[in-house]
Amino acid sequence: MRICVSRIGLADEAQEEARYRLHASHFSNLRREKFSADFRDKDWLISAREDSGDYVAFSTIKYYISTIDYPFPGDRAAVIFSGDTVVRPDYWSANLVARPFAAFLKRAMDGGLGESGAGLPLYWFLLSKGYRTFMFMPAFFKSYYPGPDADGQGLKPVLDRLARERYGDLYDPAGGIMSCGGQADALRPDLAEVPESRRGGRHVAFFLERNPDYRRGDELCCLTRVERPNIKPAGLGILDF
Repeated sequence: MRICVSRIGLADEAQEEARYRLHASHFSNLRREKFSADFRDKDWLISAREDSGDYVAFSTIKYYISTIDYPFPGDRAAVIFSGDTVVRPDYWSANLVARPFAAFLKRAMDGGLGESGAGLPLYWFLLSKGYRTFMFMPAFFKSYYPGPDADGQGLKPVLDRLARERYGDLYDPAGGIMSCGGQADALRPDLAEVPESRRGGRHVAFFLERNPDYRRGDELCCLTRVERPNIKPAGLGILDF
């Protein structure tokens, strides 16, 4: 298995067909031109490939500086925005994306992504089309938004700013949903199904309540502050901090 975190370059673009096939095996209503545009918008690629060269997982990332005007006008922040992420089901338990993504977070926290973000607060901006993606927030972070607890409420102004900046009127700040009205790609029905054993969990129940139309591709916008005091003790070991 070859796992790599690298800046996106021409070689990665040449492998687009292989990544598209993997993505299309998990999502319906997928449009090639949108997939390509989303990839070109990102800066970094996490990839996991078998010795045969076949992709079994990938995730794209955009790192940028944004003027969030919070808590004061003109305030800026460094933002890690997660793009398309797919892991083949037989590798779900292998942490093929989680561990290298954790290394990326640590690099950003330590100022290793450029001087432009030095001294700025760091946020992780995540869109969740399914409950499995949403669960990264409560699994690894103490405070995040939205969630079943109120301790992340202070993140809402920053989330609204980032989501409006990126999606304009497609973002509904009242519900925290980015919706393309059913025109976006969506999880395949078999992957979108929530096992009965998971529905009783309060975080899964919260996701289903807040994003009732996830099956048509609606995405719940999520945000957390990336700093060591906000990482759960269990996550410190998993994330190698």
